[in-house]
Amino acid sequence: MKAITNQQEIVSRELLAERVALSLNELDNWWSGWIAANPQACDEIQSTSDSTVMVDDDGPLFPTILRYSSLSVAYLVCTHNCGRILLLYVQRCLGILAVDRPSANNESGISDNTTTQPLLGICSNSISLAHEVLRSLDYCFEQAGGFMGSLCVMVLQNEKYGALDPVSREAAWLRRKDMT
Repeated sequence: MKAITNQQEIVSRELLAERVALSLNELDNWWSGWIAANPQACDEIQSTSDSTVMVDDDGPLFPTILRYSSLSVAYLVCTHNCGRILLLYVQRCLGILAVDRPSANNESGISDNTTTQPLLGICSNSISLAHEVLRSLDYCFEQAGGFMGSLCVMVLQNEKYGALDPVSREAAWLRRKDMT
């Protein structure tokens, strides 16, 4: 009876791994079409202590922040990134390495973004995806009073998903701002 249970578990894990890979592939295909249709979705601007809420004693957490063409675009990008982070988390739990994803960025090997956009897009680095969401918070707070930023922060702050190092400046800032 135990052999049947183990076999069922192996089949279930394989099916889950297959579904996650299919979901990531669908997300990749969707992103490729969406970014081609929305080439001006986002701009990157210099971050200063006056231009961002993401500041600690050492200054701005990121050298740049993101501004979007609309609130719906910002929400879409943040939601995309959080969905990707969760799918990558499932892959890590299953023991599947996600570092072999397609990449046009040879230096970091994390993104296939071939546009002039500052957005990562198809990326297998959860921390980079989380940073992109955090760099979007100022825009979300300005446009929506923080609701959409707070929604995504719940995913980022959950340590088990691996989106942020719990001892990073970003995680410490989120805890100080009581955004967990």
